[in-house]
Amino acid sequence: MVLMGSGAPSFQAALAAQDSKIQRITKLQEQGIIPEQITGLQDILPAYFSDPHFDMPTEMQPLYYNGSVEQYTWSALGDFDFTTETKDLDLPVLVLYGKDDPFGTSMVDAVVSSLSNAEVELVLLEKCGHYWHECPKEFFSQVRDFLELPAAP
Repeated sequence: MVLMGSGAPSFQAALAAQDSKIQRITKLQEQGIIPEQITGLQDILPAYFSDPHFDMPTEMQPLYYNGSVEQYTWSALGDFDFTTETKDLDLPVLVLYGKDDPFGTSMVDAVVSSLSNAEVELVLLEKCGHYWHECPKEFFSQVRDFLELPAAP
């Protein structure tokens, strides 16, 4: 299994990660990179990249954002906790995570610790945020190497 910028396995871990993202957005608003009044997802995308001036890839355009959808999604999910299920996974897992991911290291720590029975390889990607677009060579090299490993008996 390959995970890139994976979401948190529990609601509590997701909340901590959201706090980190909000702090990054606030910092970029103070620097004038993100507008004070956020009207769309494109407004906050600079927070998702290591370099907030990174050119948004064309496949990520146009983006439509409705803040109510995010609120409804979190409300519908409730206080979820999949750590019991992820603990039962017994397989090789490559976890790729950008060192500058706006969700912070608490998210990847929660993911890795929830995979306690898996054979986890964690790779922190340099100068990379939430998406692989900033580090495609290292990302694809890691994925290729992982997929070429011999299958477990």
